[in-house]
Amino acid sequence: MVSLEMLESKKQQEIKAILKRYTQDDVSVFERQAVDHWYNSLGQQTSKKTVYRSSVYVKYAAAACFLIISLASGWLYYANKPTKRTGRELLVSSARGEQKKIILADGSEILLNSQSDLRVSQDFGQQNRKVILIGEALFKIAKDKSRPFIIQSGALKTRVVGTSFNISAYPEMERIKVSVLSGKVMVFESSGGADKLLAKDMVFSHTISYDKRSRKTEFKIEETGPIISWKERKLYIDNASISDIAVQLKQFYNLEVNDFSKLHSTDKYTIRFDNESLKSVLLVLTLLTKRKFSYQDHQINISKMGT
Repeated sequence: MVSLEMLESKKQQEIKAILKRYTQDDVSVFERQAVDHWYNSLGQQTSKKTVYRSSVYVKYAAAACFLIISLASGWLYYANKPTKRTGRELLVSSARGEQKKIILADGSEILLNSQSDLRVSQDFGQQNRKVILIGEALFKIAKDKSRPFIIQSGALKTRVVGTSFNISAYPEMERIKVSVLSGKVMVFESSGGADKLLAKDMVFSHTISYDKRSRKTEFKIEETGPIISWKERKLYIDNASISDIAVQLKQFYNLEVNDFSKLHSTDKYTIRFDNESLKSVLLVLTLLTKRKFSYQDHQINISKMGT
């Protein structure tokens, strides 16, 4: 006897298969009309949908471009000339939707993600090499055992000698994450002038996530490719809440994002995209999160189903 659960599971698989083919532009006219009708009707009526929630991993093949907005391709090469001088610091900034590459005087290379700031101390290289990061950046640090490289990113301080790693520390997002690509990394919690060691000798594929509210840390061994895929202009939503997803969409597409859903949930989502169109990305997020993601008037809106 076929159970209701078996029928629901089969239906779920069929929906997922159709949606995947839809993002690949490989559906029949009838299937395309059905998906479009479902998506467009979400604002008028509430319907029960089976969704994948809480740390879902989705990887789709490349889709036909439609309303895709690329990150700016310009590079900034920085040696001894600052972009801007702020008191005793040198400031380099990337605009929303832009990446910037920086080469410091010691040969270290830093790639800033969208809407990020890097502050370089005026005495950089004298006794140590200290910078402050607001946002996200990929670091390749030149070796110098006599002068450690220190990155302050919110409540975390990362200390290295020569290595490569990624730090995500946007002020609007709920957590700070350090991911190691090579070498060894030490991470401290910096509070009230004192440093508390959180992780020692982190090596390749080791990550540490720091929750800003609870101050709890989570250590993992993860594939680093998706984490740094932003440098290839690919969108990777990494164990993110709805509010964090909104921040990522804003930075990635250089669009205003409005969250009208007012649905507070502890659910986290992990979703990997690979050059899909904006329409396809919003469709997948709609299916997975029980919220409608739509594009209108050059902005993205997040709303409750049935509103």
